[in-house]
Amino acid sequence: MNKRLTEYLHNLPRLAAAGLINLPLGEITPKGSDPNSLLPALANRLADIMSAIAYPLAFVGIVYSVYLLIANSGNPDAFKTTKKNIVNIAGGIFLLVFSVILFNFVANIFN
Repeated sequence: MNKRLTEYLHNLPRLAAAGLINLPLGEITPKGSDPNSLLPALANRLADIMSAIAYPLAFVGIVYSVYLLIANSGNPDAFKTTKKNIVNIAGGIFLLVFSVILFNFVANIFN
């Protein structure tokens, strides 16, 4: 049983690239393409999905931090907390943008 599973997992990228197995992410690579291009295409799709989730969450986080600042305007610690939250969100956005740029740079080197 373990040998069959290992053989199946070993052949999975080739089968997926040939179109014999439908992955839940939709069509990643066109049929008849190089099986070695499956992993970069999958990583690119994953980066697109993460970006589509992260940017709206960052916007909601900034709006929520500003709302807390307005609601707690009498509290002197509200400004510090809001500033800390916005700096953390901006750092997360910077990290996301930098990782996408780095991913694209490395992908262009290997292609």
